[in-house]
Amino acid sequence: MNNSNDQLIVRELTKTFSIATESLPILAGVDLELSRGDALAITGPSGSGKSTLLYILGVLDQPTSGEVIQFGQNPFVLNAKEQAEYRNHNVGFIFQDHHLMPQFSVLENVLIPTMVNQEAANDAEERARHLLERVGLQDRMHHRPAQISGGERQRVAVCRALINNPRLLLADEPTGNLDRTNTESIGKLLLEINQEQNTILICVTHSSELAALFPQHQRLRDGLLVTESV
Repeated sequence: MNNSNDQLIVRELTKTFSIATESLPILAGVDLELSRGDALAITGPSGSGKSTLLYILGVLDQPTSGEVIQFGQNPFVLNAKEQAEYRNHNVGFIFQDHHLMPQFSVLENVLIPTMVNQEAANDAEERARHLLERVGLQDRMHHRPAQISGGERQRVAVCRALINNPRLLLADEPTGNLDRTNTESIGKLLLEINQEQNTILICVTHSSELAALFPQHQRLRDGLLVTESV
């Protein structure tokens, strides 16, 4: 039996945006249940709500209705300050654009999230070095982002997302700016780390090649998640 403290449970999740005098439904009753160690790719056309769903799961946006329980807790009953703390401790984000700070070194970029997490800050540099070694960047730690390749920059972003030991890892088009070789490399890296760190990994992507690497694949269609054959 699965322990709810190790699960992400979504029930009848909806999201509607108000535009002028009209309401635009994006998510129409999403159901989802994942446990730690699971890895899910979500595909769908532009405008289908993939990123909206990811931002709600990452507690960056509020649902219109429905229930989201993460690791035995509903993060949407928390106030804004508590939600920020919750995200920092439990959620790691990887975006299409790596959002690295150009004036900082690779190592310093990985350490940025620890500045507001004292627990992680205690052994942060040692952990950051270990993560960078894990992704093959041990010789790039003191380079600036402009001095490394696009695939290497995205690996730095993966390390930054992992520095606070998140239980939920969310990737929004993580290979959208990469070539086919780097897409496969980053995809395999995410899945390896997912197993090593025992996270829940959710990746939204347009890439059929990336989605094919994942053990679970669902498609957003008409505001609902539909399971795709693997």
